[in-house]
Amino acid sequence: MRYTKEGEILIISANNEYIFPAELVKQENVTIINFHYSLLPAYRGVNIPTWVIYNEEKYTGVTWHYATDQIDHGKIIAQKEIEITESTTAFDIVRKGMKIGNILFVDFIKELLNGEKMGYDVEYSVDSKLFRKSILPQGGVLDLTDTAHNIQKLLRAYDYHGSNVISPLKTKIKDQLWQVVRYEIREQKDTELPEMDFMENDLIVNKDGGKIHIVLRKV
Repeated sequence: MRYTKEGEILIISANNEYIFPAELVKQENVTIINFHYSLLPAYRGVNIPTWVIYNEEKYTGVTWHYATDQIDHGKIIAQKEIEITESTTAFDIVRKGMKIGNILFVDFIKELLNGEKMGYDVEYSVDSKLFRKSILPQGGVLDLTDTAHNIQKLLRAYDYHGSNVISPLKTKIKDQLWQVVRYEIREQKDTELPEMDFMENDLIVNKDGGKIHIVLRKV
């Protein structure tokens, strides 16, 4: 929180899951700006790096916007795209997003503090989807009978480089639930290995579309 002109307050919200009360947001002397990991108005809510990979988007991005009494809603101050490739992880998006977000912030903050008007309206559809913390792709469970492409995609979508951003991805083998610790993806299938090989806590998934080595931990 920072005080600007007499009686005016600027609140900067970044990497923050706190929802500001409507009575605060609506106060005339309070301005709240928020940093969000998507190109608003698309993908409001949380865990967006996970969802854009899972939904096979080609691009995502970051947005600075004025906060309103609705979640991830309001006039856009600044945005920039981030490309998503077949190897992009959720952590990659967060890391790039933080760097880009900082650059964008430096570009506009002096003008904002000087009282210059900025921001532009975008259309927020009344039925636009809001991604909530309690809902995760495939319920957080990796289906080992799925294609190599879909297994790789889900692993990348849950990969925050060991950070406790979301619940770890899990899978079930012989009625035992396991947690994914780390993984390695290779583009080519190994023709000398079976489709699936599991020993102790090491799992090899070997299908058309790639070979995947997954290290697991019992839940």
